[in-house]
Amino acid sequence: MDTVAALVAAGAVVDAAEKDSDTPLHWAAAGGKKKETVAALVAAGAAAGAMANGGETPLYTLASTGNSEAVAVRVAAVVPLEATNNPGWKLLHWRRE
Repeated sequence: MDTVAALVAAGAVVDAAEKDSDTPLHWAAAGGKKKETVAALVAAGAAAGAMANGGETPLYTLASTGNSEAVAVRVAAVVPLEATNNPGWKLLHWRRE
């Protein structure tokens, strides 16, 4: 995605975290952004396994929002599918039809 590339080229930190530890990748996943945006962040070096304070990775966020596009497979490649968040939930807890 051109916007992500432009921001990275201008010095944006792709893993900059808020006080609750959410990163731009968490926000892109939560907002149901296009798979290209999430893929561009991952390609720019965003940590797909970054955990927010609740223990959720961007992959958890993708699963919980129903954003099951192919980008989830790319993120899943670097995040163990058996990982649990702080309450102990696994990804299949978030599975939606």
